[in-house]
Amino acid sequence: MTTDANNFNTLQLLDSEDIPIPAHDLGFPTGLTWLDIDRSAHIRIKAYYDDHTASNVKAHLDAWGDTTPYSAGSTWLDLKELGIDKNHNRRVKTYASNITKTGFTLHIDTGGDTTLYTGTATWLARPANRTNIASVTYNMTDVRAWDAPQVTNAGNPAFGKTFQKTPLVLTAFNWLDIDNNANPRIRALKSDITTSGFTWNLDSWGDTTLYSAGASYLAVQDY
Repeated sequence: MTTDANNFNTLQLLDSEDIPIPAHDLGFPTGLTWLDIDRSAHIRIKAYYDDHTASNVKAHLDAWGDTTPYSAGSTWLDLKELGIDKNHNRRVKTYASNITKTGFTLHIDTGGDTTLYTGTATWLARPANRTNIASVTYNMTDVRAWDAPQVTNAGNPAFGKTFQKTPLVLTAFNWLDIDNNANPRIRALKSDITTSGFTWNLDSWGDTTLYSAGASYLAVQDY
Protein backbone atom coordinates (compact mmCIF):
# COMPACT_ATOMS: atom_id res chain seq x y z
CA MET A 1 0.00 0.00 0.00
CA THR A 2 1.15 3.53 -0.70
CA THR A 3 -0.21 6.96 0.09
CA ASP A 4 0.80 10.54 -0.69
CA ALA A 5 3.66 10.67 1.77
CA ASN A 6 3.84 7.53 3.86
CA ASN A 7 1.95 4.56 5.23
CA PHE A 8 2.67 1.91 7.80
CA ASN A 9 1.08 -1.49 7.26
CA THR A 10 1.51 -2.60 10.88
CA LEU A 11 1.31 0.53 12.97
CA GLN A 12 2.43 0.74 16.55
CA LEU A 13 1.02 3.35 18.93
CA LEU A 14 4.03 5.53 18.13
CA ASP A 15 5.39 5.13 14.62
CA SER A 16 7.60 7.25 12.38
CA GLU A 17 9.48 7.15 9.11
CA ASP A 18 12.09 9.36 7.40
CA ILE A 19 10.84 10.64 4.05
CA PRO A 20 12.39 12.90 1.38
CA ILE A 21 11.11 16.46 1.06
CA PRO A 22 9.44 17.32 -2.27
CA ALA A 23 10.73 20.39 -4.05
CA HIS A 24 8.33 23.14 -2.94
CA ASP A 25 8.33 26.13 -0.61
CA LEU A 26 5.18 25.30 1.37
CA GLY A 27 6.68 24.26 4.71
CA PHE A 28 5.17 21.25 6.48
CA PRO A 29 1.40 21.53 7.05
CA THR A 30 0.28 17.91 7.44
CA GLY A 31 -2.99 16.00 7.06
CA LEU A 32 -4.44 12.47 7.02
CA THR A 33 -4.95 10.58 3.74
CA TRP A 34 -5.57 7.00 4.91
CA LEU A 35 -7.23 5.36 7.93
CA ASP A 36 -7.81 1.75 8.98
CA ILE A 37 -8.54 1.57 12.71
CA ASP A 38 -10.20 -1.11 14.84
CA ARG A 39 -13.78 -0.19 15.82
CA SER A 40 -13.48 -1.63 19.35
CA ALA A 41 -11.93 1.58 20.71
CA HIS A 42 -12.19 5.31 20.08
CA ILE A 43 -10.46 6.73 17.00
CA ARG A 44 -7.24 8.37 18.15
CA ILE A 45 -4.71 9.29 15.45
CA LYS A 46 -2.45 12.23 14.71
CA ALA A 47 0.04 13.07 11.98
CA TYR A 48 2.97 15.42 12.39
CA TYR A 49 6.53 16.07 11.24
CA ASP A 50 9.78 16.90 13.03
CA ASP A 51 13.58 16.58 12.72
CA HIS A 52 13.55 18.19 9.29
CA THR A 53 16.76 18.78 7.36
CA ALA A 54 17.44 20.22 3.93
CA SER A 55 16.44 16.92 2.29
CA ASN A 56 14.32 14.90 4.76
CA VAL A 57 11.72 15.09 7.52
CA LYS A 58 10.59 12.51 10.07
CA ALA A 59 6.89 11.77 9.56
CA HIS A 60 4.91 10.51 12.55
CA LEU A 61 1.55 8.72 12.62
CA ASP A 62 0.74 8.11 16.29
CA ALA A 63 -2.20 6.60 18.15
CA TRP A 64 -2.79 6.55 21.90
CA GLY A 65 -4.86 4.81 24.58
CA ASP A 66 -6.36 1.47 23.53
CA THR A 67 -6.71 2.45 19.86
CA THR A 68 -5.54 -0.23 17.40
CA PRO A 69 -4.40 1.33 14.11
CA TYR A 70 -3.89 -1.18 11.29
CA SER A 71 -2.65 1.37 8.75
CA ALA A 72 -2.62 5.10 8.14
CA GLY A 73 -1.11 7.66 5.80
CA SER A 74 -0.46 11.39 5.73
CA THR A 75 0.48 14.27 3.47
CA TRP A 76 0.91 18.03 3.84
CA LEU A 77 -2.51 19.57 4.64
CA ASP A 78 -5.97 19.49 6.34
CA LEU A 79 -7.16 17.19 9.17
CA LYS A 80 -4.09 16.00 11.10
CA GLU A 81 -5.42 14.71 14.44
CA LEU A 82 -8.71 13.08 15.46
CA GLY A 83 -10.14 11.72 18.69
CA ILE A 84 -13.68 10.38 18.07
CA ASP A 85 -15.92 8.29 20.31
CA LYS A 86 -16.45 4.70 19.12
CA ASN A 87 -20.14 4.53 20.06
CA HIS A 88 -21.57 6.74 17.32
CA ASN A 89 -21.00 7.37 13.64
CA ARG A 90 -17.81 9.28 12.85
CA ARG A 91 -18.70 12.67 11.40
CA VAL A 92 -16.22 15.54 11.23
CA LYS A 93 -15.38 18.30 8.79
CA THR A 94 -12.95 21.21 8.69
CA TYR A 95 -13.22 24.38 6.64
CA ALA A 96 -12.38 28.07 6.68
CA SER A 97 -14.69 31.10 6.60
CA ASN A 98 -14.44 34.88 6.97
CA ILE A 99 -11.17 34.93 5.03
CA THR A 100 -9.42 38.30 4.85
CA LYS A 101 -5.88 39.53 4.19
CA THR A 102 -5.07 39.25 7.89
CA GLY A 103 -6.80 36.08 9.06
CA PHE A 104 -9.78 33.71 8.92
CA THR A 105 -12.07 31.51 11.03
CA LEU A 106 -11.09 27.82 11.20
CA HIS A 107 -13.91 25.32 11.82
CA ILE A 108 -13.66 21.70 13.01
CA ASP A 109 -17.30 20.60 13.23
CA THR A 110 -19.23 17.40 13.92
CA GLY A 111 -22.74 16.30 12.97
CA GLY A 112 -25.48 14.19 14.49
CA ASP A 113 -24.53 12.43 17.74
CA THR A 114 -20.79 12.26 17.01
CA THR A 115 -18.59 12.94 20.03
CA LEU A 116 -15.32 14.61 19.02
CA TYR A 117 -12.79 14.61 21.86
CA THR A 118 -9.98 16.25 19.91
CA GLY A 119 -9.42 17.58 16.42
CA THR A 120 -6.54 19.43 14.80
CA ALA A 121 -6.23 20.83 11.29
CA THR A 122 -3.43 22.46 9.37
CA TRP A 123 -3.85 25.33 6.94
CA LEU A 124 -1.88 27.00 4.22
CA ALA A 125 -2.45 30.60 3.13
CA ARG A 126 -1.37 31.68 -0.35
CA PRO A 127 -1.83 34.81 -2.47
CA ALA A 128 -4.67 34.40 -4.95
CA ASN A 129 -2.45 35.64 -7.78
CA ARG A 130 0.15 32.84 -7.52
CA THR A 131 0.06 31.40 -11.04
CA ASN A 132 1.92 28.21 -10.08
CA ILE A 133 -0.63 27.07 -7.43
CA ALA A 134 -4.23 25.87 -7.62
CA SER A 135 -6.41 24.58 -4.79
CA VAL A 136 -10.02 23.61 -4.13
CA THR A 137 -12.09 21.09 -2.19
CA TYR A 138 -13.99 18.07 -3.48
CA ASN A 139 -16.47 15.62 -1.97
CA MET A 140 -17.92 12.28 -2.94
CA THR A 141 -21.36 13.91 -2.78
CA ASP A 142 -20.25 15.66 -5.98
CA VAL A 143 -20.73 12.29 -7.71
CA ARG A 144 -23.31 10.43 -5.56
CA ALA A 145 -25.85 10.88 -2.76
CA TRP A 146 -24.56 10.56 0.82
CA ASP A 147 -27.13 7.84 1.66
CA ALA A 148 -26.03 5.56 -1.20
CA PRO A 149 -22.69 4.36 0.21
CA GLN A 150 -20.30 2.48 -2.03
CA VAL A 151 -16.71 1.34 -1.80
CA THR A 152 -15.24 3.19 -4.80
CA ASN A 153 -15.88 6.90 -5.40
CA ALA A 154 -14.09 8.95 -8.06
CA GLY A 155 -14.20 12.36 -9.73
CA ASN A 156 -12.23 14.45 -12.21
CA PRO A 157 -11.80 18.06 -11.05
CA ALA A 158 -10.14 20.68 -13.24
CA PHE A 159 -7.49 22.97 -11.79
CA GLY A 160 -9.19 26.08 -13.16
CA LYS A 161 -6.00 26.90 -15.01
CA THR A 162 -3.56 25.12 -17.28
CA PHE A 163 -0.06 24.69 -15.88
CA GLN A 164 2.98 24.76 -18.13
CA LYS A 165 4.05 21.36 -16.79
CA THR A 166 2.49 18.64 -14.65
CA PRO A 167 2.18 19.90 -11.06
CA LEU A 168 2.76 18.17 -7.75
CA VAL A 169 -0.68 17.38 -6.25
CA LEU A 170 -1.18 17.02 -2.49
CA THR A 171 -4.53 15.95 -1.06
CA ALA A 172 -5.92 15.16 2.41
CA PHE A 173 -9.25 14.69 4.22
CA ASN A 174 -11.40 17.64 5.25
CA TRP A 175 -14.68 15.72 5.76
CA LEU A 176 -15.56 12.24 7.08
CA ASP A 177 -18.93 10.54 7.66
CA ILE A 178 -18.43 6.84 8.48
CA ASP A 179 -20.80 4.39 10.19
CA ASN A 180 -19.60 2.92 13.49
CA ASN A 181 -20.82 -0.59 12.60
CA ALA A 182 -17.34 -1.60 11.34
CA ASN A 183 -13.73 -0.45 11.37
CA PRO A 184 -13.26 3.01 9.82
CA ARG A 185 -11.34 2.40 6.59
CA ILE A 186 -10.82 5.17 4.04
CA ARG A 187 -8.09 6.35 1.71
CA ALA A 188 -7.63 9.43 -0.47
CA LEU A 189 -5.83 8.70 -3.73
CA LYS A 190 -5.07 10.66 -6.88
CA SER A 191 -4.09 9.55 -10.38
CA ASP A 192 -3.98 10.64 -14.03
CA ILE A 193 -2.46 14.03 -13.16
CA THR A 194 -2.16 16.36 -16.15
CA THR A 195 -1.50 20.07 -16.59
CA SER A 196 -5.26 20.78 -16.37
CA GLY A 197 -6.65 18.33 -13.79
CA PHE A 198 -6.52 14.90 -12.15
CA THR A 199 -8.64 11.98 -10.93
CA TRP A 200 -9.44 11.61 -7.23
CA ASN A 201 -10.60 8.56 -5.33
CA LEU A 202 -12.13 8.46 -1.85
CA ASP A 203 -12.45 4.72 -1.24
CA SER A 204 -13.25 2.33 1.59
CA TRP A 205 -12.87 -1.44 1.79
CA GLY A 206 -14.02 -4.45 3.79
CA ASP A 207 -17.36 -3.98 5.58
CA THR A 208 -16.91 -0.24 6.20
CA THR A 209 -19.99 1.90 5.47
CA LEU A 210 -18.75 5.20 4.07
CA TYR A 211 -21.58 7.72 3.76
CA SER A 212 -19.47 10.64 2.55
CA ALA A 213 -15.99 12.06 2.63
CA GLY A 214 -14.24 15.09 1.23
CA ALA A 215 -10.74 16.35 0.72
CA SER A 216 -8.78 19.40 -0.36
CA TYR A 217 -6.10 19.37 -3.00
CA LEU A 218 -3.16 21.63 -3.62
CA ALA A 219 -1.50 21.58 -7.04
CA VAL A 220 1.95 23.19 -7.23
CA GLN A 221 4.07 23.67 -10.31
CA ASP A 222 7.78 24.28 -9.82
CA TYR A 223 9.07 27.33 -11.63
